[in-house]
Formats: sequence, C-alpha cells, structure tokens
Amino acid sequence: MMVFDEYPLCSHETSLSDFLFFKGSHLQLTNSPVQTFLMARNCSHQIIAEFHCNVDVAGCWVSLLKAPFGGLTFQENCTNSELIFMLHSIRDWLARSSCKTLIIKTPPSCYYLEIHEKTHWNYINTGFNPFRTLINQYILVTETQFTTVISSTAARRLRKTLNAGFKATLDMNTPSAQIYSFIYKCHTQKGYPLPVSQEELAKLTQTFPNHFLTFTASHKSVIVAVIIAVRVAPHVLYLFLSDYDNAYAAFSPIILLTQCLYEHCQQEDCQILDLGTSLDHLGNEKESLSRFKRNLGARECMKITYRCEI
Repeated sequence: MMVFDEYPLCSHETSLSDFLFFKGSHLQLTNSPVQTFLMARNCSHQIIAEFHCNVDVAGCWVSLLKAPFGGLTFQENCTNSELIFMLHSIRDWLARSSCKTLIIKTPPSCYYLEIHEKTHWNYINTGFNPFRTLINQYILVTETQFTTVISSTAARRLRKTLNAGFKATLDMNTPSAQIYSFIYKCHTQKGYPLPVSQEELAKLTQTFPNHFLTFTASHKSVIVAVIIAVRVAPHVLYLFLSDYDNAYAAFSPIILLTQCLYEHCQQEDCQILDLGTSLDHLGNEKESLSRFKRNLGARECMKITYRCEI
C-alpha cells in the first residue's frame, strides 16, 4: 500500500535526488508557486518518490519551469508498479486541476542512463507521450588531456589562441552585473535574447555560489568570452550561459574556456561536462553549433520532453 499526497508549496529539502534544481532552496526561487507530490510506503512512512511542477504563462503545468529539466525522482528500490501508481495519481490530480496539460522536461539520458530508461518506460505506459526529443551533447571527463579529446582542427585553433596570449580562469572577482552586461552585449550582437534576467542571475549566483561558476577568457586583461556553468549534481557540470565578443571571432576563446572547464572537472572529480542542446534563438536545431561541439570531443545522448493532456 502506498500513500500519495500533494502540497501547494514546496517547503522541504529533498533527500531523493542530488540534482540542484530539485532542492527546495532552488524551487522556492521561482515566481510561480510550486506543486509538490510525495509518495511513501505505508509500512515505513518513508518518502520513496517525489515530483515538482509549476505553471507557465500559457497556463500549462511544467516540470520544471525555471530549470533545464524536472521529472520524477525516486529511491533506487522504487518499483515500476509504485512509479506507475505515482504517475496515475498525478494524472488524477491533473484531471481535477483547472490546467489540463502537464509538460515534463527530463534530464539528458547521460546523467543516469538506467534511471532514464526506467522513467521513460513508466511515462509511456501512463500516457505521458514524448513531445520533443533533442540531441544533447556532453564531454566525458577522464584523466585524458583535453588536447587529445578534441579534433585536430580544434587543437590548432586552441594553440593559436594560447600563442596570442589569451588566458582562461575560474573568475570569482568580476561582479555579476559586469558578467551579465558582457553576455547581454554579445547576445545582442548576434540577435539572441537572454533566457534569464540580470536580477534572476544575480539571485542564483548569490544563493548558490558553489554551484553557479563563472569562467572568463581574457586578452590583455580584457574579458573576451564568458561561460557560466552549473554544478547540477556532484558528477555533472552543465554549461548554462556562454558567449564571446565578435571582435575576437578570428580566435577561439570558447575552446580555451572549454579546456578550462574540462580541467576544472578533472580537479573536482566531475565526470560529465554537459554542453547542452544546440538550438538557435527560435528553438531550431543548429548544425553548425552541434558540429563545433563534436570538434570538442562531445558525445551525444537524448533529452526528452513528455506531454500529458487530460
């Protein structure tokens, strides 16, 4: 026998997942109220599965709205029948809700392949259908040097950048407002909108200084490229925001920064450097960006979004 319950606000700090985005402290940063679902076995009253979602501007429930992914989290010994009970209970709640659509953005399959396969089967069997499947790219971090992971073309461009005197570092000194202003300028040069406001980014970096890390590349003390990465789990560093000044396009400061991230992962025992999906500002797949990542040694996995409508 299982016990299922729902809460209009998330007030607990989850112990079921090591993902930053599922922690209560991160969930509570969103402006949209969080709906939290918990499941426990009657015999122990111990929580064995949980799920969080909130409402977007179109009136759809999304897991998760202010994060690259959401979805079910559960204990390792949670059975398929228990997960199916949980998902059917969420569908029953959705039927009673004024919003009849639920969208679940799941983590890239490379994070935890067995969990991905288990949840995929259960989503499908409870009426949560794949709505969009994207190619996600990541670098598997090992003891191998970065220069042997990347293609010969990327290695030549990296040498050119280093020979010209460019430097990259984990930057803990440049103010958040200056970093945001730089990325905003670079995005504007390319006609891309920013997915996060200056206030939102400042709140994230201030609340989670050990998770949101800023890496900068500079030339003669002038910042020419930035990557903001997120330690989404102990074994995953996720590339959250990045850009470079078009004036330095003849060089490759992003390759230099990626080397800096890769070496940081090696030092911190982080096995996956997640480069994310390759989409343009309209949400379409961008082959030139995907090819650039492949030249950095990126592998491919799936990132699936599911949708359920009652």
